[in-house]
Amino acid sequence: MIDEIKDFKVGPPQLFDDHELVELYMSASRADFKLANSHHYRTRSLLNCPIVAIGLDGDHSVPSSHMNAWCLGTSGRFSSPKIRGNHFSPVRSQGIFTELLGPEIRRRLPDMGRTLSSFSSFLR
Repeated sequence: MIDEIKDFKVGPPQLFDDHELVELYMSASRADFKLANSHHYRTRSLLNCPIVAIGLDGDHSVPSSHMNAWCLGTSGRFSSPKIRGNHFSPVRSQGIFTELLGPEIRRRLPDMGRTLSSFSSFLR
């Protein structure tokens, strides 16, 4: 399994020289794979909000069709932009999330304001 993980280019090759770190990572990876292999999608009520399913251009373990399937979960807008990276690489620029999610958040602010106002009135 370590060779497969090395193929994902999780980090520098020296990372695998640290036995404790490898064991910690392997434990988390096993849990991740177990969840991924045992999950079964169940149809539920649609969300009434936009979904932005951000994919990674170097993540060959998640095909575009899987990312696009997120559209089935909302009655709102859906988009699935791709950013640079792979399944195990950290995102280098946090600004990319602001760029991708900012427009959706700004569109929802008036609705969120009404919701918060109604909730505040309810609490009084």
